[in-house]
Amino acid sequence: MNKHKIAVIVVSLRKESFNLKTAKAMMAMAPESFYMDLLDISGLPMFNEDLEANPPEA
Repeated sequence: MNKHKIAVIVVSLRKESFNLKTAKAMMAMAPESFYMDLLDISGLPMFNEDLEANPPEA
C-alpha cells in the first residue's frame, strides 16, 4: 500500500497553540494510508517587510 506523504505546517509557535492542537488531532484521525509529519518552522525568521531588501541570513 502506498502512503500519501503530507507535511503539516503550523505557523503558531506557542506550545499551547489551538492550531497545533488541531493539527495533532487531525494527524491522529488520518487514515493509515497517510504519512503526516509536523514540520518544525521555529528556526525560520518571520517575514518582515522592513527587512525584505536586506533579509537576515537565516
